[in-house]
Amino acid sequence: MDLEYLAKTTHGFSGADLTEICQRACKLAIREAIEQEIRRERDRADNPDDDMVSGADRSGGITNCANRLRGKLALTRSSKSLIWPQSQ
Repeated sequence: MDLEYLAKTTHGFSGADLTEICQRACKLAIREAIEQEIRRERDRADNPDDDMVSGADRSGGITNCANRLRGKLALTRSSKSLIWPQSQ
């Protein structure tokens, strides 16, 4: 995770804003990992003799969470920006 990018992108965000963004990003990554695991299990059940259907690789979970966080940051703004006008 690029902390400089994170700091620039979240300027003016409250701790609650940051918590919400991180939690949503991680939940999306977990949901995608579960769906991927279900697809792999179905593939293994449909093709029991196929060597190409491999076991689940869980090493990308943290990477997926970080990627989701970047995506969420691009779509959000601080709760303060909804209440107080930003000074220029």
